[in-house]
Amino acid sequence: MSDFAATAEAIIRARLKDDPIDATRAGIHDYDGELPDITAEGVARSHGDLKAHLARLARFTPGDLTPAERIDHRLLSSTLDVESREQI
Repeated sequence: MSDFAATAEAIIRARLKDDPIDATRAGIHDYDGELPDITAEGVARSHGDLKAHLARLARFTPGDLTPAERIDHRLLSSTLDVESREQI
């Protein structure tokens, strides 16, 4: 597994754990008994996590990725960016 693939997988797993409803929608039932933390602290933590994930993805140079990884990088980065903007 490439460094990018491992990073992307770790980010996706962290996001699904952070939002158990999305995890269930994705067919992952590990968090079915949980709800997202929508307290001010939970939202702030989640927003910080999103920014950290985006920073991790920004370390990858698209030219160094395979064509499929470039697509995944763009898709994951865009998705996290939208999530981050929605939390403001």
